[in-house]
Amino acid sequence: MNSRISLSGTENSPVPIYAGDQSADLAAIDISSAATVITATSGKTVRLVAVEFSVSAASAVVFQTATLNTVFYRTPSLAANTPYTMILGNGHGKLAPAADDIEALSSAAASITGTLWYTEQ
Repeated sequence: MNSRISLSGTENSPVPIYAGDQSADLAAIDISSAATVITATSGKTVRLVAVEFSVSAASAVVFQTATLNTVFYRTPSLAANTPYTMILGNGHGKLAPAADDIEALSSAAASITGTLWYTEQ
């Protein structure tokens, strides 16, 4: 666990930094409609920690829960066939709002290729 030091030099409360101890390999998965990219362990909630991927067409990508379709992370518009690496939430990750599989959905007809790093809790 990391601590943060304030400008006055005093230590603030510990802030958890998460490492993605699991990964999901995405090999040209069509996300023109919602597609499962992480299958969660039953009863576990996924914390998406980092992503490294490209999309085949210029688009934005949302990550959402499969059952409720609740969006919990949205990228800005991305250029086609350009690799992007994003550390989510300053290392704290983005916690899915429910114990559920995670889907990706593109704003245009596209496929996604890359890796998602996550942890379950």
